[in-house]
This record gives sequence, C-alpha cells and structure tokens, in this order.
Amino acid sequence: MYNVNERWKDRLHKKNVNRGEWQYQGGNSFRAGVHHKRLIQMLPDYQCKILDVGSGITYGLEAMIYKKRIEYHDIIDCVDRSLGSGHKPTFIRNHFQCDIEKEMDLNEKYDVVICFEVMEHVDHTDVLLQNCLRHLKKKGLFFISIPNLSSIYARVELLLGLQPHVLEVSNEYANFGGGIFGKLNSPSGNPVHHIRGITYRACKEMLMFNGFRILEKWGTTHGKHEYLVRHLPGIAPEVWFVCTRTDSRIEKVRISHIKNKT
Repeated sequence: MYNVNERWKDRLHKKNVNRGEWQYQGGNSFRAGVHHKRLIQMLPDYQCKILDVGSGITYGLEAMIYKKRIEYHDIIDCVDRSLGSGHKPTFIRNHFQCDIEKEMDLNEKYDVVICFEVMEHVDHTDVLLQNCLRHLKKKGLFFISIPNLSSIYARVELLLGLQPHVLEVSNEYANFGGGIFGKLNSPSGNPVHHIRGITYRACKEMLMFNGFRILEKWGTTHGKHEYLVRHLPGIAPEVWFVCTRTDSRIEKVRISHIKNKT
C-alpha cells in the first residue's frame, strides 16, 4: 500500500484509490458536484479555522479547499487504521483519529465545522452532533449533508416493495432486497455501511433539537441535474444544511462576515 500523501493526489485524477475505501466516508467522494463548489464559494478569504468531522483519508474536499489558500484545516478520521508517518499532505494541520460516537473535546473552536454524509454511518447520532456543536464558534457555521431516505428514488423503491438503496440490511452485501435499483447503485454489491435511514424532515428536527439553527437547506444530487431538486429537499437524493448555533445572531449565510473571535 503506497503513501496516502500520494493517494490524495491520485484522487484528483481518479486513479489507484479503492472504491470501497473512499466510499465509506462522505469526504472521500470523487464526485465534486455543484454542492461542493457552492461550499467552496462560501468559504471566507481570511485564514479561518476549519474542522472536517469524518473526513476519510483521501482528502478530496480538503484538496479543493486548499486551492482557496485556506491552510488552517484540521480533520477527524473516525476509522481506526494504521497510517504510518507522513500520511497527511502538508495542507492538513492536524489529523485526529477519534471515536466520534463518544464525547470528545479537541480544546479548540472552529469557524467552520463540516460533517458530510457521516451521520448515516453511526449509531449515536446525537453524540456526533453534540461533538460538532462543541467545536463550533458562537458565530461559526456548520455544514452537514445526508442521503435522503424520503427521496423520490427511495419512495419508488418502497412502492415496488424493494429495499431502499440508501439503507442496507447487511454488512456483507449491499443489495439484499434492492432488485435492479440496488444493482445499478452498487454493481459490485460492496456495502457502504449505512446503518441509519434519515429523512429530510427527521434531520431538520434533529439539528434543532441538538442546538443548531438552520440558515439554509437545499436538495442535491450528483451529475448535471442538481438544479432540478435544489428547491425540493424533501424528495432530493441528498440534502445539505447550513447551520449556526442557536445562540448565534447570524441571519444570513455570509461566512465572509464571520470574525475569528469566538
């Protein structure tokens, strides 16, 4: 196995990265969609502090952020694996390996906390959200995304008596009960370990319950048709939320107005 520091470069060229590995965590996705570009556009020009919770180890999103010359970037990889020395690229300040389903404190607050397509992989979802809230500055922003169990695709699958492809029943094979839709989504049958099925409405209520105030939300999908579901998050394949703390006075998603002070 070659150095991960080289593999994040390969990721940009879609080479030599095992699909099962990058697919396990949302930050490893090859597909830089419109929604990722929107996040990059929202990032400030000053040297803000960013924490990516559940980043994975191919540093795809981090590489995109680095192009904006933001280097103050910490990540948490929630998978226990031996990476060896020199495993991270230079634009990652700290690479923590933590159990995100247990209370943790890095003794630092961040301007931006990111948690992309991680919540569906964990059991203790409230602990995960509280860990994110704990590390968010009072005027900071929290970005989170989930695969939507109430998407139009999942509704059709259920109507046909099939297992929704976003919610697996086995750790060994992904497509039990999924029929043709499951095979189209995962031809190899490799599971991505989605143990939580989360709808748009459930995620919205859960974020508010755990101390977040939602500033913006939108539906998204991969490919060229993101615009079709942008304003229909309830039936979109994926949903993004931009939040702040309940005690914050931020009214609009303007990261450039966030100060570095807590």
